[in-house]
Amino acid sequence: ARFPVGWLGDYIEPRWILTGVFAIGFICLGFVWQAPSMTMLLITGGCLGACYGTMLVLLPTVIANYYSAASYASLNAVIMPIQAGVAAIAPIGAGYIFDYTRSYNAAYIILMTMFAIGAIMSAVSVPPSKKAA
Repeated sequence: ARFPVGWLGDYIEPRWILTGVFAIGFICLGFVWQAPSMTMLLITGGCLGACYGTMLVLLPTVIANYYSAASYASLNAVIMPIQAGVAAIAPIGAGYIFDYTRSYNAAYIILMTMFAIGAIMSAVSVPPSKKAA
């Protein structure tokens, strides 16, 4: 997903691509949660992987578009360790949720809520505009 999304990001505002990716991720996660069939799990697993790859490509692009190239390195230095930390902790948190509740339902609800919030936030974000001189 990385090469096509990089190309697509040159023609479509990256925030709209992110909005779509968050929405698709939300839907796919719902299918994984309910697991109607093994075929659906394989399809949605690949789709979720493509969504994650797209987010990895577009996050630095959005940072550069919204905050300029001058602040790109310092913002990435803050955001990427947080992103990596959350990604590392999420499976452990899901395991604790299962141990406590004997179900992954709460973990799926939390993840789907995060996808929904991401879709909404990326849809309503407005690229900065330069002030008139």
